[in-house]
Amino acid sequence: MQLLSPQTDEIERKYPLDEEGRGRTLRELYGKVGLNPFAAFLPILVQLPIFVALFRAIGKLASQDDHFKESFLWIPSLAGPVESGRPSLDWLLKTRYSDHFEPLVGWQDAGFYLILPLLVFLLQFFSNRMSAASKETVSATALAPLFIAISTLVSPQGVGIYWFTNTLLTTVQLKFTQNQVAEEFPEYKKIKDAVDAEQDGMRYTRSSPFKKNELVAKSVEDLEDPPQKKAAKPKSRNARRKKTKARNRQRAGQGEAV
Repeated sequence: MQLLSPQTDEIERKYPLDEEGRGRTLRELYGKVGLNPFAAFLPILVQLPIFVALFRAIGKLASQDDHFKESFLWIPSLAGPVESGRPSLDWLLKTRYSDHFEPLVGWQDAGFYLILPLLVFLLQFFSNRMSAASKETVSATALAPLFIAISTLVSPQGVGIYWFTNTLLTTVQLKFTQNQVAEEFPEYKKIKDAVDAEQDGMRYTRSSPFKKNELVAKSVEDLEDPPQKKAAKPKSRNARRKKTKARNRQRAGQGEAV
């Protein structure tokens, strides 16, 4: 879906009121690459209960397991700085002395507790930037990392470690998948890179005029042209991957022969 975002944006722009034409062209686009947009949500629905269950389980451990009160790396306590189930910023905003301000946990521990939320924010922002369909949506998704970082501030650090690890693994998996899909569909990767380069070269605002990309327009026009012959059924993703691997092995063999 990310790789096809230039075409889907162009189709939305071209058919603002024609739902039938828009739907027909989108079906042609998805059929050309063998994509079922609704199937992508199934893995998310399966993983979500597990993710929430682990999140709550770690929160329970932080309040019941004595090992969570021990230090880990730079973190003074995995159960700190707040109790599980009682989100609060008192540890940072309230003072322990009446004559001068010092956080309840002390300046040194407060600094250590602030490192993980900052790392979570930066990693989540980077991950959201990678997964954004277009440059315009990055600003809209920048609020999610801030919300997650604040949640980490008001939760036990053990929960923050879980969130950071999960985001890190998800980002690595996302990068691997992006490279795999780009290798499978090089023509769409070329168009996406061209569109991104144009957007990087101009500052986008709501009032800025729409700049038409010829490569995108041409790919959408190809979908609209009536086929002379009945289109062949698109190959499955596994079949395309096997074909790509076979082509790469053949190129590698030719290189070794040379």
